[in-house]
Amino acid sequence: MIDKTGDGQTLSPGDVLSVWKGFYRYKGIYVGDGRVIAASREHGCVIDQTLEGFTEGQRLKNEGFPGQRSRESVVEAASSQIGRPYALFTDNCEHMVNEVHGLQKSSPQLQTAALAGLALVAVIALLRKRPVA
Repeated sequence: MIDKTGDGQTLSPGDVLSVWKGFYRYKGIYVGDGRVIAASREHGCVIDQTLEGFTEGQRLKNEGFPGQRSRESVVEAASSQIGRPYALFTDNCEHMVNEVHGLQKSSPQLQTAALAGLALVAVIALLRKRPVA
């Protein structure tokens, strides 16, 4: 089954979809019939939501199908996650998307944010050590 969005994007079950949420991209799995399964920070768990609820008016990006599993098995795996608790460091939207695609359960966005935070702390520490003229 292939669906089209209002702006003409083609969506197939198992595709990874994302929208910009200010500081990160919110990711989910398209399961067909205008539905997306995603680990939602706001709801505190993995939810099944409409495409409109997922995008909340933001521009949708189809990130494609990154894994080697069949589309059917990805949709099945995503559906089995519904209700699973959300946890920023271990079970966020990126973790869920990668896991159901059979990829390493990771969150590159979280890793980038952590590295940026460490770099900021290092810069502040260096600036504090500089003598004031």
